[in-house]
Amino acid sequence: MSREALVVGINKYPFLQEIATDKAKDLTTPASDAEAIAQLLEVQNNFRVKRFPASIIDGKSQVDPNKSFNIKELERAILDLFLPETEKPPQTALLFFAGHGLRKKLTKSLTRGFLATSDSCIRKNQWGFSLRDLWDILHESPVQQQIILLDCCFSGELLNFRDTELGKQSSGRDRCLIAASRDYELAYQHLDGKHGVLTGAILAGLNPDLVLESEWVTNRTLAVSVEQKLQKYYESVKIPQSPLISNHGEVIKLIQGRAKATSESFEEDALNLQFRLLFHEILNADFKNQVPVVKKVIDMHRTAAFLIHGEQYCGQQLLVTRLSHLKPKWKNISPIKVDVGQRAIGGRLGSLWRQLTSWLGLPKDAESNQIIERVCDRLLTQDVIFIFDRVNDMQPRILSKWLQEFWEPLVGRVEEHCPSQQRNTHLLMFLVDNNGSVCKSDILLAKKFDEPKYPKIPLDLPPISPFSVDVLEELIDRVTTIPKLQIPLELTSQILFEKSENGIPEFVYEEICDFCGHSWEGGLAKWLI
Repeated sequence: MSREALVVGINKYPFLQEIATDKAKDLTTPASDAEAIAQLLEVQNNFRVKRFPASIIDGKSQVDPNKSFNIKELERAILDLFLPETEKPPQTALLFFAGHGLRKKLTKSLTRGFLATSDSCIRKNQWGFSLRDLWDILHESPVQQQIILLDCCFSGELLNFRDTELGKQSSGRDRCLIAASRDYELAYQHLDGKHGVLTGAILAGLNPDLVLESEWVTNRTLAVSVEQKLQKYYESVKIPQSPLISNHGEVIKLIQGRAKATSESFEEDALNLQFRLLFHEILNADFKNQVPVVKKVIDMHRTAAFLIHGEQYCGQQLLVTRLSHLKPKWKNISPIKVDVGQRAIGGRLGSLWRQLTSWLGLPKDAESNQIIERVCDRLLTQDVIFIFDRVNDMQPRILSKWLQEFWEPLVGRVEEHCPSQQRNTHLLMFLVDNNGSVCKSDILLAKKFDEPKYPKIPLDLPPISPFSVDVLEELIDRVTTIPKLQIPLELTSQILFEKSENGIPEFVYEEICDFCGHSWEGGLAKWLI
């Protein structure tokens, strides 16, 4: 099996100035980032690696921090990797790029992202290698397994395509795309100055000494590891950078482990990762009637409200967790969640307002207009997600009055204070109904998101229903790809369907965890929002 990697780290940018007399915007870490990645990929001959720009340093080929690399050279290297002029292309191809990323604004709403090369010169309209061209190359490439790792500013532009388009164009290909930041964000280096933030997380996630010698680091385990490490780092240093990660198709093996299972701590780490992967697969099971609707709405509206509902035990908590993670950047924020099912909270409007003051860092006696202003201020720099859980336990008249006194004025003020077209952040509200009673009451709900009153009134999402046998079959297939997970061969979708009372979601979670030797309520459910 042929596995090839192209590793690029550019430090030199002599022409990347606003005006000709400005100091060159050279970088300090990309070359060392690329060399560290290259050395890791070469461990145990996992990949055959090509480095650029390269020189013989200390008797061996290394990424040269003092050497330039131009756009023609980068384009040729990428084409040779993904569109080689041979009848036998590699089975797996990996591109790692560290350097400057540039963003060109074509119109008010249209932008293009570029991987900057040493000859990039904005003053001469020479931007670098287009991420749109990279996407087209991936689409045309015969390479079965494609991995793209971009540690540069604005790299999220590569993922600026509808998930449906991505899935359609990924047909027959396995892809792993990891970008350091969103399409409008800068990418940072670690405070210690050794590596870019994303590169540091990738190096840790690919470390073969943390994986048993009989196992592999895969694109899925890497995604979980990178998300965990970056979330901890961002929480500690508070930098405005959110990685974007997308995996499609089958599992891609990246690095073979070389650790021996000799310590309890190692086994515990492996077990925790296994838990995370199992939760990830459960989280992504079904909800095909709700998730695409919410994706479409948030693509069109910066402010949105939804009613999540269904019969009891249909997985409302899992769905709201999944929806709260629809965009990778949302994983780095804490939703404002209020359990209105508690009589002391949901029974009176004053109690609800006081709950919000504690979340927003305001005095308990703060006025409603102060709370709304605080939300507007926060929305200028970050996404704000409200989750009101167990609204089915609120009296309909109280819930209706709450929406009129809190949500409707908030939506109106937000459009005055920070209009949708002038911000990149979202304001979202999820009402979670655990028994399907709210939609049967006289609460005013929107049936379509293009109604004039939306989003001042919540959108009534399709009710959650039990899982079909086909959905369970797909879930079992994905769970069986988790390394070292012990799942009985006799487990079939039909058995799981029967044991879960005909596919009731929360019973499905409990049963499949039990079959795998894990606990849902006492274990995986702790990751629900």
